[in-house]
Amino acid sequence: MLAAQRQLTAMAASTFLALAGTVAAAEPEEERPTVVAPPAEAEPGSEVRDLNAIIRALGPVEYLSEHGGRRGETASPSPPSIDLTVPFTLDSARLAPQALRQLDELGAALRSPELAGGRFGIAGHTDASGPTDHNQALSERRAEAVRRYLVERHYIDPAHLDATGHGEARLKDPANPNAGSNRRVEITLLAPPPRRAAPEEADAEEAGDRIKIDW
Repeated sequence: MLAAQRQLTAMAASTFLALAGTVAAAEPEEERPTVVAPPAEAEPGSEVRDLNAIIRALGPVEYLSEHGGRRGETASPSPPSIDLTVPFTLDSARLAPQALRQLDELGAALRSPELAGGRFGIAGHTDASGPTDHNQALSERRAEAVRRYLVERHYIDPAHLDATGHGEARLKDPANPNAGSNRRVEITLLAPPPRRAAPEEADAEEAGDRIKIDW
């Protein structure tokens, strides 16, 4: 009698475990949410301008040949400037991951011996899509985002960076007002870096300091 009860109990336990396994197998796996990064605005022709290209565009006219400059060049009547493609997340002032490489090249250029100490303007531009007031505010926030990145990541003196926004007022491609080329950040040299004496000038000054006066 006792043996029969034990056999029935074992059979019941086996049946319970089998049913539990069947139910567990039948339950669908919990679907994990897909994380999608915020889209960046499409920018055609968004090649990264390297630090030497930035130095050549913004530097004083007496740059040495290794940076593509020639002594004695005539200065341009307009301040030196360069347009950079700096992607942001769609309709926001948040820098997209693709923007960091370009800004790191810019930061390295502004810290270079050729440009360090100069004062630069950072101008944000948008295309003509969207309300004018919205575009103006967006361009200002984006210029400030670039300025903040250069200050915080590359330790550029904030007094040497002026951020402003022009919205859709200065389209690069007026014939195509909604073109991606109009969405850009323009860097302009506002005041050149302190002039550094050429080696021969430095030698002459040093020799002058050593002039001996006989009484």
